[in-house]
Amino acid sequence: NGGGYTVRNFKVSANGYAALFGYANEATIKNLRIEGGEVESSSNDAGILVGRLNNGNIEKCSVSGNITGTDNVGGLVGFLNKGNIIECRAEGEIIGQERVGVLVGYMEGNVENCWAVGSAISTENSVYTGGLVGRIWSGTIKNSYAAVSVSDGGRGLVDVYQNTQIFDSYYDIQKASVGKPNSYNIGKLTSAFTYKSFLNSWDFEKIWDIVEGETYPYLRWEGERGKRKADTGEILKGIGTEEEPYQIGTPGGFQCIPYELSASYQVISDIDFEGVNYTPIGTSKNFFCGILDGGDHVIRKLRVFAEDYVGLVGYAKEAIIKNLKIEDA
Repeated sequence: NGGGYTVRNFKVSANGYAALFGYANEATIKNLRIEGGEVESSSNDAGILVGRLNNGNIEKCSVSGNITGTDNVGGLVGFLNKGNIIECRAEGEIIGQERVGVLVGYMEGNVENCWAVGSAISTENSVYTGGLVGRIWSGTIKNSYAAVSVSDGGRGLVDVYQNTQIFDSYYDIQKASVGKPNSYNIGKLTSAFTYKSFLNSWDFEKIWDIVEGETYPYLRWEGERGKRKADTGEILKGIGTEEEPYQIGTPGGFQCIPYELSASYQVISDIDFEGVNYTPIGTSKNFFCGILDGGDHVIRKLRVFAEDYVGLVGYAKEAIIKNLKIEDA
């Protein structure tokens, strides 16, 4: 039990099982913070808190720092071999070859009410790379998210092998900038994460807190130290549903659409594109399939330069575009 205290400027270099706790079995670790951790490993199972944890639990812990390792590299835990991670945060640059994640590198177990920020980098551009968890063999992820830059080939949230359930967990698609969302990896604009209405199944009275329109959700036990400003670009009001569409009032708002092509958008004012180098929304592979309601507003001085699929929306399929005027394009 860390008692809520903080370990700072922790450094370790090892040939495997590199972490504050290199190898733990049937252990419980709770109420501990690590800040400024630096870990180097020339073999598998590297983490800031635990290298490998078998049949154990981690509760209300946070880590920040950087790791360089090979396989099973995670900010909090390198390899969770059956166990639970509850109300934890990991932050930093996590570099490895395969099974790389900012919270956990490789796991069989359960993650609940956790979040991660930073970057997950596979030096081999492995698909077994995820913003939250590099790869999960089996288990559950519930009420968790990642706002993580992920290397090419990786997943915004997690790479799934089998027998895994994901409940109300998401990744910031603007931050990740990789791959297409799927049933396990649901990506949303940064803006959505700043509103409770998007995360309406989460407990914002006892577990989570947020400054709406400004910060990512953070755990209440962390207090002010957990606040992280949502800073990946223009913050749009709304959460992207038909009932609560993203609201666009500037040219920058339109440039958010390619990140979430199936969402609903509402134009809330006339917009002048003069001086803007505009890239069309959608391609033949990643097409717009959402709803764009112009609200009877006017777009003026749109200038588009592209080889094909040229327009405000370059390529759309099964989309709805309505109530929009374009002048002097």
